[in-house]
Amino acid sequence: MFFLLEYDRRKGKLVDIASFHNVDRTKAENQRLVLEMELHKLHVDREVVLLEASNEDALRRTHRRYFENARQIGQSVRKLGSSCFLYDIGVVLFTPFQLGLVTHMCFRD
Repeated sequence: MFFLLEYDRRKGKLVDIASFHNVDRTKAENQRLVLEMELHKLHVDREVVLLEASNEDALRRTHRRYFENARQIGQSVRKLGSSCFLYDIGVVLFTPFQLGLVTHMCFRD
């Protein structure tokens, strides 16, 4: 599935989320472009990102910064222990032609 997120960085809040089935990738990419152009036209500074995940629960785990505040993320990192660092990145679609892929990693010394 693909998820189109509109995020207000200044407020640290998710404004909107829309989901698209895998067969609707082009529709999702087009909707991202339309949303970015609309926000630019209105001079609204928001982050618009198109992400891919198996479901919304997986998206919430891999891209927690869009769904949790810094305190919540900090508390869960502390639970992992001081020698473990969690990198919370997943599949991100930067443009229709670029795809970056990283998964959860935990490094212990």
